Amino acid sequence: MVKFTVNKSENGQNIDQVLFTRYPDLSRNLFFKLLRKKDIRINGVKIGQISVVFSGDEVIAYFDEVKHFTVKYEDDNTLIVSKVQGIEVQTGSDSSPALINEIRSAYGNQMLLCHRLDRNTGGLVVIAKNTESEAKWTEAFKESKVRKTYKCLVKGKMPQQTATIKAYHFKDSKKSICYIYDEQRKNTQQIITRYHVEDYDKEKDVSTLTVELITGRTHQIRAHLAHIGHPVLGDGKYGNPKNSMGLRYQALWSYEIEFGNIKVKDEPVFK
Repeated sequence: MVKFTVNKSENGQNIDQVLFTRYPDLSRNLFFKLLRKKDIRINGVKIGQISVVFSGDEVIAYFDEVKHFTVKYEDDNTLIVSKVQGIEVQTGSDSSPALINEIRSAYGNQMLLCHRLDRNTGGLVVIAKNTESEAKWTEAFKESKVRKTYKCLVKGKMPQQTATIKAYHFKDSKKSICYIYDEQRKNTQQIITRYHVEDYDKEKDVSTLTVELITGRTHQIRAHLAHIGHPVLGDGKYGNPKNSMGLRYQALWSYEIEFGNIKVKDEPVFK
């Protein structure tokens, strides 16, 4: 059974939209089975058809919630998990579902998020078990002592097998989008991205890349690769929706994290 209160951002949405967003692993077949059996309740009332929900409504649905993370590494101070695509790492102002809430439910409220991934990017996330560990990891990320490697699928054939590309990055917080320029402009910061081509599918015109962030700016991989003409498949913000090739989310995965004697890998599961 899952139980939650509809938040402001979900106000006026259909119940299926809300459930599919909150629980990415919920299939459409199961959803309609729940409707047929009237196993969804809104404010205590059983529903047998798709209904609109409003902020403050209490929803109960009788299915087992799928955990949205798997543990890949754990010691006394650190937990590294792989998160699925489609879930936020941190709760926003609208109290939407988040990875850190699931972690705290399983491990306790002392668990602290050390960095972020985009909602639709899957893969490795570092969680600290105490404030001392959080401070260590935060400093390491800030000083680029953590080696972060991603895997992604991009449109087209890359110009080089291996390359380090540089550009200038501007984040427009109001529009929630980043712009990339070849030359430095006012309020821009330099970005450095290194990629290696693992495979090229000539028939689909798709390259599989391993990408290492030398700098770490918002949406850096997605925006930088799109800027050079090779957007990540499934990326609706920086790419072409026609290039999604049936993917529900952007084909970008946090593949490897290395710091000190800790080295963790996680193979991507693009959906």
